[in-house]
This record gives sequence, C-alpha cells and structure tokens, in this order.
Amino acid sequence: MTSGVMDAYVAIACARLEQWVGIDLSRGGVWASIERHIARRVQVLGHPCPRAFAARLDAFASPEARMLVDAATVPYSWLYRDGQQWRLVERVLTTRPRGPLRILVAGAANGEDAYTAAMIALRTGHDVRVLAVDVNESALERARAGRFDAFACRELPAFAGEYFKRDATGGSRVTESLARRVEFIRHSLVDEIPRPGGGGAWDIVVCRNVLIYFGRDEARAIVRRLSRVLADDGFMVLGASDVLADLPPGLSAYSEGGRLLLVRSAKVDALVPHPARVEAPEVRPREAPREADVLDAALDRGDLAAANALLVDRLRRDPSDAQSRLCAGLAAFAEADYPATVMHLTVACREAPGAWVSFYHLALAHERLGQWDLARRAYGSVRHASGEGSDLPRGCGEFAVALRGARDEVVRLAERRSRSLEDERGTSP
Repeated sequence: MTSGVMDAYVAIACARLEQWVGIDLSRGGVWASIERHIARRVQVLGHPCPRAFAARLDAFASPEARMLVDAATVPYSWLYRDGQQWRLVERVLTTRPRGPLRILVAGAANGEDAYTAAMIALRTGHDVRVLAVDVNESALERARAGRFDAFACRELPAFAGEYFKRDATGGSRVTESLARRVEFIRHSLVDEIPRPGGGGAWDIVVCRNVLIYFGRDEARAIVRRLSRVLADDGFMVLGASDVLADLPPGLSAYSEGGRLLLVRSAKVDALVPHPARVEAPEVRPREAPREADVLDAALDRGDLAAANALLVDRLRRDPSDAQSRLCAGLAAFAEADYPATVMHLTVACREAPGAWVSFYHLALAHERLGQWDLARRAYGSVRHASGEGSDLPRGCGEFAVALRGARDEVVRLAERRSRSLEDERGTSP
C-alpha cells in the first residue's frame, strides 16, 4: 500500500474524530494511536478503497466509528482521585438541605468519578442520581461492570467500605445500592449537553482532567455548554490540570487549598461554607513553567515526543541525572525501543539504587530482548530498591504519583516473575 493511500485513510479518520469528538489530535500521542489503529483495520478489512472506508465511518454510532474513537481516547483515572478536592465537595454538600441531588459527570472514563461522586452524595445524606457520559464505549462497558483492581482503589478512604466490596484479587466491586444510582451513556461533549430526566438542570457538573485533551477554543466552548445546564445553586468541579482563560457568564471561581469550584456568582456565599473567598480571575503575565513541571505534564498526557525533546536536552547537560534517565527509559519502553530502555535504565539504577521503578522496567526490557538472566537479576533487585530519601523517583505529576503508589503490587509481581524465570531458565550466571 502506498503512503498516499494510507494518508487518505488517516485523513478520513481524523476528519471524523474532529467532527464527533473535537479533541486536539496533536496532543498526547493521539495521532500515533490513530495511525496504528487505521493500519490494523485496513488490513483486517482487506484494504478497501478510501471511499469504501469512509462509508464505514458514516455515523458516530457505527461499529467502525466506535473502534476508532476507542483507539483515540484512552481513559485513565482512579477512585477518589485528588481526595483534597473530593473533601471540599463533601464539605459543600453537608451545607445543603438533604434531598434529591442530580450530578452530571462529563468524561466518565471507567466510572471512577461517577461512583466517587455518588458515594460522597450518599454519605452526606442526599438522594443522588448520576449521569456519566463518555465517547469511549469500551470504557463505558467497564464502568457499568463496576469492578476496579487494587491499583484503582488505592486511594479510597476508610468509609468507602460501605460502597465498595473487596474481592479475592484485592480489587473492589461497587455495591448494588451504589450502582443503581449511576447511569452511563455514550455522548460527545461537542454535542448539546443532556439534561436530567424530566428536564431542569444539574446540581453538580463534574468535568475533571478532560479539557486538557481539547484546544483552547473548544475547551472554552465545552465549559460554556456545561454552564448552561447548571442549576442556579449548582457548582462545577474541574480538575487540577484544567486551565481556563476566562469563565462563562454567571460563574465565579472559588479556590480553596489549590482546588477549584465554579459557582453561580449570586450564590457563592450560600453555597460555599465559611471561610469562603471568591477569587476573580486575574489577567496577568504567565510565569514560565518549571522545566520539571513541563516534563511531568508531557509524561502525564502521554506526549512522548515532547518528553523526549526535553530529556535529550537535560541529559546533554547532565548524562548521569538519574531522574532524566528514568524518564527517558520509560519513554523508550512505551515506544518498544528496548535497547534504548536498557541503556537509560542501567544508568538510572546505578545512580539511584533505590529507584525500584527503574529496576522493574529494566527487567521487563531485558525479558523482551530475551536476556533472561539479566531480567531475573533485575527483577530480584526490585524488592531491595525501597525508594527512600534521595533515591525516590521525583515528580509532581500524576505519572510520578501513580508509579509510587504501585510499589507494593509491583514488588509482588517482580518476585513472582523472578521465580518463574528461575524455573524456566535455571539459575546459571
């Protein structure tokens, strides 16, 4: 197949995605995901002509469209993510009269925010109904199943035991009393926002860490559409990564502890418990972001090209920088460049012997290269790499936080894999 024909397939797919979903295709490695998906589908379909391929993408509800959207949107979250913000939401809800509460979750992912919001509303005595929307049907199916592994449950507070029941694998499943409060539907945020059953408006709109996948103009338009379906005494919850240049008419920003709620201007004093402080958005020059924050943000959103460009510059200045070597190794691993992974992570392990993340991914890379003994030795080092003090991999983004939260589970996996390699390959040096 010529590159020109493949370009035509990709162009058709991207045009449909722009129309249906509106995400910025240049962000987070989305373009590469689309190209890989289209190459696979074209082969499966027997290399149809571009016109025939376009016909398969004639509607958002078509099976081919669903697969394309699922490939371009990879949901990533966990239950009770950013507990500080959820505690603020809980504190606000305790001030409201108990009764019916209608919540819209825009960007449902695998159901994490929807079930968390329902749990907090029930805990504060409200008769809650949640509608959660997303474009990724595969993620919605997982959300409806209501089952989460141990990693996704790692930040659940103690009171969550009333709403999530542990299973034999260490994961949890939502209880029936919680599940029946939540409905999941496939819907794009570029379309008209649905309203609660029977009309009216939403008491709470949750749209966290979703806007980062859209360009500035589209993100602004989405927030305006969401604000139009927000009740007069309602509020909107955005994520820590979501930045707005301005606010929709009638909304004000309430900030507490670095966490943000958007509330109806006339209702701020009644809605937010004291001490309350309304911060009007300021128009001021932006400070240049720190290099480490830029790198964290690139890794969080999966933008490996941007991350690699930063890492090349950092390693040119300091080839022995363990944090940069770790990040470069993880980026190389994500791109299946296992020789480069080994090169970077070998240095990271030497310079920061407590960085268990480095040893674990070094073992995985050795295994992919068929270097069984080296893989076994690296797996065996994971449990000794405690990540204490200066050896702990640093970073303030979700990427780094997620890695550190996984340590105990990764150690168990590494020990099992090390024993397995001993059984399969022996213990020869």
